[in-house]
Amino acid sequence: MMWKRRILLDILPTVVAATLILYFAISREQSFLKTLPTLVTLAVQLLLVAANRYAFLVGGINATVYGAAYFSERLYFSAASAVFLSAPIQLISFFHWGRHKAEGHQASLKILSWRARCLVGAAVLGGFLICRFALAPCFAGAAYPTLDALCFTLGIVVAILSAMRYVESQYISAVSCMIALGMWICIAVESPMNYNYVVISVYSCFRITEAAVRWTGTYRRQKAQTAGGVAMSGEMNNTKWREIGRKFWDIECNEDILIEWDIKFLDYDHVENYVDKTWSHFGPDMVDYKQLEWLKIRLTPENR
Repeated sequence: MMWKRRILLDILPTVVAATLILYFAISREQSFLKTLPTLVTLAVQLLLVAANRYAFLVGGINATVYGAAYFSERLYFSAASAVFLSAPIQLISFFHWGRHKAEGHQASLKILSWRARCLVGAAVLGGFLICRFALAPCFAGAAYPTLDALCFTLGIVVAILSAMRYVESQYISAVSCMIALGMWICIAVESPMNYNYVVISVYSCFRITEAAVRWTGTYRRQKAQTAGGVAMSGEMNNTKWREIGRKFWDIECNEDILIEWDIKFLDYDHVENYVDKTWSHFGPDMVDYKQLEWLKIRLTPENR
């Protein structure tokens, strides 16, 4: 079940997006400079969905290439944001996340208070007005200045919140991606060679939405694990999980008692119910315990 979901959510969308990007790049004779960052973004988004800090290392380097591509399309706000803000902030984020790791390359996540969310909203509005009107003369001749300035402002906020490990960064990024998608559709209508940027924008919308959901789940799991100052990862390991599985399997085999149980995977918002299956699945065939968020054993008067 796990591998089927991985194929549907990770491998298949990435392969389809990569194929379409290469098709449009070749058929429209797009330059390598404009094709390369879109392909790299596919890998960056996969890392970002998993809250892996290496997404920022690769993304920071890739942002400089994006800057050159944006400049060629007269998206001056986006070009400046990519080179002077996104790239350095992502590189800083890579090192900052390394100091706040929860498990493996995954960082310990946080959420904003309601007051902080209001301040972020005010900052987005104020930043957009400044970029669109006060700085407009500095970017004379820019294409789609309103959409470009809005993406520029949201991009700064997303970069800062991501660096600080806030879950809300991915929800704001999802809004930014949808705006960027609309902008690139308009650009592609006028310049068909940019269809692959429409493809990567659609892919980004999908991945960022997935990241928002998974970051939220990861935050809740981390919060539950550290409740009371005790980290569950320090108490459990694969050996203990399998000991539990073998014990309950022995009970079912020797005493003919059915024990129902549920598990929740970290990567998917879905609960697996095992009502008529034995613990043999939980023992020999069990996935790595780190892939599970929780286990629920259904105790009854008969199986207690």
